[in-house]
Amino acid sequence: MGSKQDEKLFQKDVVEFTRDLRDNKLLGPLRSAFKDKGFPADEVLCAGYLENEEGVAVGAIVTESGVVHKFEHHAGENKFQRFSRVRDLSTIDTYIDAIHVAVEFREELFSQVRN
Repeated sequence: MGSKQDEKLFQKDVVEFTRDLRDNKLLGPLRSAFKDKGFPADEVLCAGYLENEEGVAVGAIVTESGVVHKFEHHAGENKFQRFSRVRDLSTIDTYIDAIHVAVEFREELFSQVRN
């Protein structure tokens, strides 16, 4: 990863992604899909996501215990095409720095999104 400044930027991104997942009306279907998988939005950090024009969102969540799950969600079908636990973080290309920050600073970040 980069500098302390980079870490702070990634922490800010994780907090913003997480708040967006929890509060944005447009992400209601994604929130519901996480809840159906046993991961309510208020119990995870969103380490990043991107949605394309077809409504396909890809990203990663981190649990309070530091477990990372990557996902691919199709909004039109309101279901996950892919949802899997990541055992080796080096296998993730997208959001890797934000994921590492979310895992390393998860206690602090969970505290921030709960306030």
